[in-house]
Amino acid sequence: MERAKKRSTRSLFSTRGLFAVAALLPSLLHAANDGGTLSPFAYGVGARALSLGGAYVALGGGAASLAWNPAAAGAEGSKEFSLFYTAPFTDGNRFTYAGYIHPMLDLGTIGFGNLRYALGGISGYDDDGAPTGEFSNVQNEWLLTYALPPFGGARFGASLKVETHSLAGRSASSVGGDIGFLYLSPRRNRSAWSADNFGFGIALRNALEPKLTLESTEERFPTLIRTGFSYSIPLRGRPVTQVLLVASMEQGNTVASAGSFGVETLLPGGLALRFGGRGDGWTGGIGVPLRGGRIDYAVAMQEPGTAHRVEFILRFGPNLDALRLERARRDDERLAKRTEEELEKKERSQIDGHLAKGRSEMKRGNWEKAEIWFERALLWDPDGEAAQHALARARYEKHLAAGKERIGDGKLLDGIGEFRAAIAAGVDDGRAAEALDAATALLDRTSEKTRAVTDLMTGGIGALALGDFAGARASFEKALDADPGNADASRYLARIDSLLTVRVEAIVERAKGAERRGDFGAARKAYTEALELMPGRDDLLYELRRAKREEKSASAERNGPAGAGNTTETNRPAKILSSAEKEEAGRMYDLGLDMLKNRKSGEAIRYFEFVYNLDGGWENVASYLEQAYLFEGMNLYTEGHIKEAIGVWEKVLVIDPGAEKAMNYIRRGRLALSKAQELSGIGAR
Repeated sequence: MERAKKRSTRSLFSTRGLFAVAALLPSLLHAANDGGTLSPFAYGVGARALSLGGAYVALGGGAASLAWNPAAAGAEGSKEFSLFYTAPFTDGNRFTYAGYIHPMLDLGTIGFGNLRYALGGISGYDDDGAPTGEFSNVQNEWLLTYALPPFGGARFGASLKVETHSLAGRSASSVGGDIGFLYLSPRRNRSAWSADNFGFGIALRNALEPKLTLESTEERFPTLIRTGFSYSIPLRGRPVTQVLLVASMEQGNTVASAGSFGVETLLPGGLALRFGGRGDGWTGGIGVPLRGGRIDYAVAMQEPGTAHRVEFILRFGPNLDALRLERARRDDERLAKRTEEELEKKERSQIDGHLAKGRSEMKRGNWEKAEIWFERALLWDPDGEAAQHALARARYEKHLAAGKERIGDGKLLDGIGEFRAAIAAGVDDGRAAEALDAATALLDRTSEKTRAVTDLMTGGIGALALGDFAGARASFEKALDADPGNADASRYLARIDSLLTVRVEAIVERAKGAERRGDFGAARKAYTEALELMPGRDDLLYELRRAKREEKSASAERNGPAGAGNTTETNRPAKILSSAEKEEAGRMYDLGLDMLKNRKSGEAIRYFEFVYNLDGGWENVASYLEQAYLFEGMNLYTEGHIKEAIGVWEKVLVIDPGAEKAMNYIRRGRLALSKAQELSGIGAR
């Protein structure tokens, strides 16, 4: 009887029996509540995760998350490699994990992992109880994970996995799958109590159930449902910078439900202290940050014994936030370059259009109109040879025709002045010189006094033609002294006063524009220039003194007490926005960017102005708003709405008082407006 009993006991380790026992041994060692029906890998991996009691389904946990919730794979946004090791409870027991996650911009995250459980030194016996030597039991779970890009705060992921089991020279494999969902708010809230700090996760392990058969023993890994939440509490200005609370529940058809919880506290410098619990015992651990990674340690005090776990994490390469910033920077550069190219095209179009209109007027003999169109072309291309030559020719023909007309009317002096102005245009054409010689010959027949007055008059007319108002005034005044009844001299002096008034008013308008954008230094210079042209204007003297006071006051504010700072638009402090305002600002910013990319500058301005008024420091809104203003102003200018274009360009200077392109556009616009008024006057004559 005793012999039969012994034989019966040894038969458990026979060739057939050892498969059943060895197959169940890992589960018996790892789970107290599953009745031995779960894979050892169901217990989870990662020292951080296990030190939090395994309540990890609602956290974005890097490479270790592949084994907990596939949706969490890309939540941290960094390339990460993880190595995990533990030797639970018995000699020869080894549990390791190696995983890697690779996030991709706009394409989600892929991950690869291997969980390996090995138990060696198992004694084998044949059917008669005779020793057959030692064998090993090795199980592997190979993971291929993909997590979709987040939809707001929602994330979805799935893992395809291959389970393998090798035991005493026998092996089997099967395919399974996991799916998961994770919600983490995309908004970061520094308040201790906010819905933005809440996270929720659910994962179905073995949604596609693997089945392994060794000899006649079937291993079936049933579906396990994990649900959990996380809550992060920021603690600014305290010894603890953050407290993280996590909890989860596991349940399945063949296992009892089990709950777990964990608490993690972050200290300054990134050191983490952790504590957790689950149905089979208590856990704890620590996380130590390293340059480019982290080392995590966990300890579990469970019924089978105490287990120690360690994990090394290496992060490398730029994370998704850095990649997004770099992509945004490149997009900004491309958009700015594209805007610049479009503006250059519009500038070229303006130049070509003005040249074409000027040439058309030249064919009709409308020299003055042609001159104005060529001058407008030069506003956009001061160094343009085509416009310079065309302008010189238009001026030459204008003065030559006017001189001939004056000679025909008997106004010899006026004719000589016009011929001299034609020669000053610098065109290689002898007609004006011949006409001047002929007119001068007529003057030689007059008296000496008359000739002296004539020289003064022709000199004054020549100076006036060249824009030398002071020289022209001196010549005409001397002519009046010599010949008080000279009506031509009086008429030209009155014309100088009229032209000076127009010139001074244009300079005053420039000064007012500088004041509106806060550039009182430029306003002071403009008022000084105006006073030099008309020294007797008391109103200009008053404006100059006021501009000097404003400039001094602005300088004192800029260089005031420390901390006062510059209060211009470009340096105003960022506004603290509510969550709703941030969401709306982000939406309007994206809409504005779409409009600007599609060259709908008017619509882009409305969206960007909304964001800029909320927070002038929001991402790249100031630069985009400047681009939209420049583009919209150019559209208005092209359509002939010059005043409106100037008004839009002046808004650029509110954002950036030193914006050179906007200042050039405004200057050109004002000159073009003046030329347009001249053109209108010519048409009325």
